[in-house]
Amino acid sequence: MLVRNSELYTRNVNSVDWLCHHRDFVEKYEWGCGDRPLHWMWYQICSELPVDARLLEIGCYMGQVLSLWGLCSKKLARNFRVYGVTPLSPEPDIVSTYKDINYREAIEKIHWRFDVPMCKLIVGLSQDQKCVDEAREIGPLDVL
Repeated sequence: MLVRNSELYTRNVNSVDWLCHHRDFVEKYEWGCGDRPLHWMWYQICSELPVDARLLEIGCYMGQVLSLWGLCSKKLARNFRVYGVTPLSPEPDIVSTYKDINYREAIEKIHWRFDVPMCKLIVGLSQDQKCVDEAREIGPLDVL
């Protein structure tokens, strides 16, 4: 069943031009993690959210999900408020290592590339009290 759903989600992503184009960019330039069916999952979630939903991603890497949320907002005629908590540095965790790049520039570039408004970034680690306090101020959240 899981394989069949994965194949269905992949076909669905490929059938929506703008969604397919975003995912193609992510794959071609290694602009994030995850696989093609996750784009369909986010599309479905965004389709069900209130028009003025607030979405917060913790650990934004290069902005794939943030820009996808912005693109879904635009294409689905929503007015999402998109936020991200990120150190904007290659902070390693116990399972991953990250490229040593300018993360703010990467996040801005993918937003620009898909003509979506830049999200609001909360800079720091998710456990930093400053980040926790800033995230609380934007609540309540519809997606975390």
